[in-house]
Amino acid sequence: MNHVSETGDRQPKPIGSSLIRARFAFGVGGFGVSIVYASMGVLLLYFYTNVYGLTPSQAGTAIFVAALFDALLDPLVGWLASQTNTRFGRYRPYLIFGSIPMSLAFIAIFMVPPVEPEWRVVTAVCSLAAFRGLFQFIYMPYSAMIVRISRDSDERAFIESWRAWFTSAGSLLISFGGLTLAHVLGGGDAQKGFLALAILIGILAAASFLTSGCLSREISSRHDQPDVSSPVEVFRILRHNKPFWIVVMASFATQVAYAVILYASVLYCENVLGHRDHARWILAAMTSAGLVASMVWPRIGSRYGKRAAWMMGSALSASALIVAYISQTDSIVLLALFFFLVGCGFQAGFIMMFASTADAIDFGEWKTGRRAEAVSFALLTFVIKASLAVGGGTVGWLFAMAGLGDPGISQEQLVKGMQLTFFVLPAALFVVSALTVHRFTVDNDMHRRITADLGSRLVRKTLDGMVVPP
Repeated sequence: MNHVSETGDRQPKPIGSSLIRARFAFGVGGFGVSIVYASMGVLLLYFYTNVYGLTPSQAGTAIFVAALFDALLDPLVGWLASQTNTRFGRYRPYLIFGSIPMSLAFIAIFMVPPVEPEWRVVTAVCSLAAFRGLFQFIYMPYSAMIVRISRDSDERAFIESWRAWFTSAGSLLISFGGLTLAHVLGGGDAQKGFLALAILIGILAAASFLTSGCLSREISSRHDQPDVSSPVEVFRILRHNKPFWIVVMASFATQVAYAVILYASVLYCENVLGHRDHARWILAAMTSAGLVASMVWPRIGSRYGKRAAWMMGSALSASALIVAYISQTDSIVLLALFFFLVGCGFQAGFIMMFASTADAIDFGEWKTGRRAEAVSFALLTFVIKASLAVGGGTVGWLFAMAGLGDPGISQEQLVKGMQLTFFVLPAALFVVSALTVHRFTVDNDMHRRITADLGSRLVRKTLDGMVVPP
């Protein structure tokens, strides 16, 4: 792992930490991200429709509208991060000081307000929008911090694999035990149970972000290229950065596919398989795959390239979903096996999208001579969060179109519509992701040349700034 020293030289290890510490310090933040995101995906739609009192269509609308508010904050967070320069670094302060407010906002989502049912869609939008806004002040800086931990393309993939491992562990906790914990903590009272679970998740998420913020060390150099924050300049830089936009589009397709599965799983199992608890076996299989696959894909990416690893993973996920759909099986064992393969494939895109974004930002600096780091990651994190909203909204709307909640619809028609949403839609999105990332051109060899050239530029800049005495 390399970093730039005060003189612009490349050094073998990040300042003040070993490789293992650097990987752990960054990766542990993924646990906080995952338990929050898994809760949004696995629990929120069920909570809104079965506890909060919303219809599937209202719940989908609330999730989607809250994302629009989030969109307004993304440029602001990116701009603030680009202007941040503290003794803690550029991104760490947001994790350290923003974790507790974010956790309190998360807990508020699962409070059922004492208002008339027709007003609850409004309160749902407000609480969800407040949380999403505060979460952006955590998620964007955390995601961008990978650029400041390592300059090495291969090492970035391995660092991201640690994030993926912690992410899988957090997702497994929620997907397998979330509904059960809510029932146990509430003693049969769903409102109390979900609120108690939200408090527990909020505490764990805050601890995760505080640990990552306190233990991580950001690479810094007085010779680093300044981060551009002007919207006009950012547009000019990103306009020439085709690899960045390829990553963004492929990431959107991958994340929407995953979000559809998360949001649809509980309602699908309840209405098609006959028992909502079956969802925890499906989701547990999918998320537990990351505990293994997260350590395999970086090695594949190191040998064959990030693009190839991403494409292989997407193809694996799509194939498993299509076979599951064709088989029409209701065996929970077979479904768990299929979704274990889906999870293995998803991990490739999850790991490679952040590492590839960091490489694409370096490409943009190499191409234009200017660097748009914070705003670029703000755009990526917005796309990821928007995908969660789009996935949730789409599931709510499509399930409503299929007849969920309509007593006049036949069970056969309902099952057919839910199967198309649960299997075919995400499979198609994984295919789109693979076809899109095929056009990503910044492979490992090219990035090494870019890094070497950027290092030479820093050396020349340093020499040009020296005053040589007569």
